[in-house]
Amino acid sequence: MKILIYGAGVVGCTYGWQLSKAGCDVAVLVRKEQKELVQKDGIRIICSDFREKTRKDTDIIFKPTVIDELSSNNDFEYIIVSTNKLQLSTILPSLSKSAGKANVVFFQNNWNVFTEIDKYLKPEQYFFAFPFMVGGGKEDKSIHCAISGLKYSNTPLGEKDGRITPQVEKLFIILDKANLKPVISNQILVWLITHYAVAAGLSAGIMSLPKLMEFIRQNIKYPQSALQSKLEGRVIVQVVIDKDGSVIQPKILRSINPVLSIDNAFCEEVLRIISIMPKWKPGSQHEIPVKVKFTFPVRFTLPTD
Repeated sequence: MKILIYGAGVVGCTYGWQLSKAGCDVAVLVRKEQKELVQKDGIRIICSDFREKTRKDTDIIFKPTVIDELSSNNDFEYIIVSTNKLQLSTILPSLSKSAGKANVVFFQNNWNVFTEIDKYLKPEQYFFAFPFMVGGGKEDKSIHCAISGLKYSNTPLGEKDGRITPQVEKLFIILDKANLKPVISNQILVWLITHYAVAAGLSAGIMSLPKLMEFIRQNIKYPQSALQSKLEGRVIVQVVIDKDGSVIQPKILRSINPVLSIDNAFCEEVLRIISIMPKWKPGSQHEIPVKVKFTFPVRFTLPTD
């Protein structure tokens, strides 16, 4: 069976590695600038596997087939989309043109993208799954992951209308062969929505949202240079919570109005707030500290006094 992992992150690479061990022909889609390096060096995976009740540590180089573009005449049976949900807006137009006859499996923490997917793919082209077995982070270009051995950890999958189709059953068989504990759900959308917050909490307890919003409220300063613009809105920022709880690598994902020169003042204020944040509760997977990405909004409103 030929499987494409669309997105070379922790979840995609770990599942891809396990599927290749189970006999699948696995390829990974990477950015053009990464292709040569990944082909040459492979993907280093440092894994703690808890499935056999005792912890088994592995340090391997995963060397899948590497591609940097997808053609509509591809011969993949499944395309597993394991990218960040925020990237779907750019991925879906590409998949609508290049998925071909492959079954697309959305392997993400989705809860509000179902109608968006329908704009680009036919219902029979895709279904959903959730990578509840794997967690971890990246460090020094290596993947540090854990495969769960908890009783209730599994890989739920299913069609959004609840039907048990041949493509779902076939993926179930290969996931089972890879010991990734698949479970076919006839209410996968309900499962995804219900477990959205739960899964986020298991990945990293970090900081409660009310406390985060209160910290921002107490420390935010509307940029004086922007007062005349009377601009209000949200800046979306992504940070990495380091293993010791430090907030690092801030990245502005969406600003208020990038067309305006004053927009930069709002972004600078967000970065200032992040620079003075206290340490958060670090993320962990099976008691192993891991780096975790976290995305949140910072809202700016005009001062009233």
